[in-house]
Amino acid sequence: MKDWEEKAILQQLRREQRDREMWQRFAGRLARKANYRKARAKERKILAKIKQRGFSVMATGHNDRFDAWIGGARVEVKYSHWKQKAQGGCYQAQIRNQVADVVIFDAINGTDHFFIIPMPAVANRRTVEVCSYDVTAYKGQWADYLEAWELLAGAVEAAPSLPVQLELFLDSDSGIAKIEERVSKNG
Repeated sequence: MKDWEEKAILQQLRREQRDREMWQRFAGRLARKANYRKARAKERKILAKIKQRGFSVMATGHNDRFDAWIGGARVEVKYSHWKQKAQGGCYQAQIRNQVADVVIFDAINGTDHFFIIPMPAVANRRTVEVCSYDVTAYKGQWADYLEAWELLAGAVEAAPSLPVQLELFLDSDSGIAKIEERVSKNG
């Protein structure tokens, strides 16, 4: 075999390897996007259930530091299915930051079990864990927050109202009337 033939074969192998690596990176990116979309869809379902309970809910965007505005309260929405571990199992969710006023944690074992946890109770923890499959029989540190909807109502009352955008160009009395109407709705 000649020297140039060996180089050509090596170049072909390198090209194939590079193509495989690029495909793996692309496929991994697709999987991450699919996981993100699935998580956001589940969060939206949880927010819809909260809306059915009579709270005004407004989801935030992708880059916001919390998941939703409920009334004027900033809310982080988390959910978990049962994860079996070697020493037992748990429902577990990661807390990404401490900006929200309330964490709503949904432990799912066929039905939804909501923990409404004020952010000061989470303190500097990075995760929230519930280590009992039967959530209603759970007696750990988060047991007081199971279905504690009054805490969410209290956070909504304590939070300032959502900001109201004023009209940019007021046309005398009609513009002022619109602003007063909008403020009275939100106020």
